[in-house]
Amino acid sequence: MIRYAARAVPWPLVAAVCALAPVLMAIVAAWPESMWPLQGATIGLLAAAAAWSMDESAAAVVDSLPRSLRWRTAARATAVVPLALTWAGCILVAGDRLPPHAGVFLLQGAAALLFAVAVATWRRAGGSATPGMRLGSATVGIAAVVALVRPLPDALPLFPIWDFEAWTRSLVLWSGLAAGSAVLLAAALADRRIAYARGRWRSSCAT
Repeated sequence: MIRYAARAVPWPLVAAVCALAPVLMAIVAAWPESMWPLQGATIGLLAAAAAWSMDESAAAVVDSLPRSLRWRTAARATAVVPLALTWAGCILVAGDRLPPHAGVFLLQGAAALLFAVAVATWRRAGGSATPGMRLGSATVGIAAVVALVRPLPDALPLFPIWDFEAWTRSLVLWSGLAAGSAVLLAAALADRRIAYARGRWRSSCAT
């Protein structure tokens, strides 16, 4: 598994994101009033790297091999570890320069990473070779726009900043996203759809 993860995960990309995230969050911590949208962009960037790590450009071959989607996803999910640690480090180092809701911030990163892995894995189970590329690009843009525009700040406080905002509701929303993502990931790792695709691939080769 270690050998597969070393070759399959785009580690240079993961390392670049891990290096960029602290820079963006340092800017946020220095000028939170004007640069807060970068917080959403940072979360989107981390999630995008996680999604990209699930891509399999050689899916036509790999999906026909005995290794299950569960095994390959577990190997590729090692990319989430440095991404999650980077986000946690950003929050801990920023300290009191951010609003006093470290738990919400940590949950935002964890839920976003889990969401990215779950959706990309679900698409991989459906036979898509590189879903993370499109998902990752969309995630960065959507997260940045939501953090900038902040639509429905009372009903949908995804990226709250001020003390008077609905931090508890934000915690509930991100917890719900994490729970839903966990369910989706479990369903994807049931491996039924990829098994069906694998069987069709073998049948076409036999004929």
